[in-house]
Amino acid sequence: MKTVKFYSIHKVKTSDAERKEIIERVFKINTNKLNLVVDSEEPDYIITDTGIYRYERCWKEFRKYYSPKRIHILFVDEATFPDMNLFDYACVMNSHFSIDDRVCKIPNDFFYSNKIMLTSDNSLYGAGKQKCKEELEKKTGFCNFLYSNPNAHPNRDALFYSLNCYKNVDAIGSHLRNVGGGRMAIGPNRIGWRVLLSKSHIINSP
Repeated sequence: MKTVKFYSIHKVKTSDAERKEIIERVFKINTNKLNLVVDSEEPDYIITDTGIYRYERCWKEFRKYYSPKRIHILFVDEATFPDMNLFDYACVMNSHFSIDDRVCKIPNDFFYSNKIMLTSDNSLYGAGKQKCKEELEKKTGFCNFLYSNPNAHPNRDALFYSLNCYKNVDAIGSHLRNVGGGRMAIGPNRIGWRVLLSKSHIINSP
């Protein structure tokens, strides 16, 4: 069995056992063939996400471990491009970005496909597929379109009109509004208002 020494950087405090479990799950490691060992002294691989750009602690930790003798892997979210001068490999959601075998395309629901719904205490893995099925059965609307800015990319509005040809889409924001109800909420409560208004739909703001 091959042994691989790695260290992963997370925005929240993470134990070595949690690091190993997360990486084995994300990379779908066959533990019968590969033994992952968390090594904070001399790792062969450094694995991180875009938290290094948002949190000073993560960036300092990344700089501490950065070395030409190591392999650096970055997971990026849907709105970020990896710096391939800095990283050896990247896992991205953008299907148009590729550099030989250095970039791996991952689906948008990669991290949530099996455990989407959060539990009441916001635990890491959530309530599972059965809870998702129960929540889905409560939905009464097909899709909502919740925007207030009319000056975005035209493809956004084009998607709204195209979906409407298939089935009615509720524009519940001030832009293209086609349903009744109160005005767009502003201030610190606007996020809760958005959740409350859109939770009855199967699809939210395409």
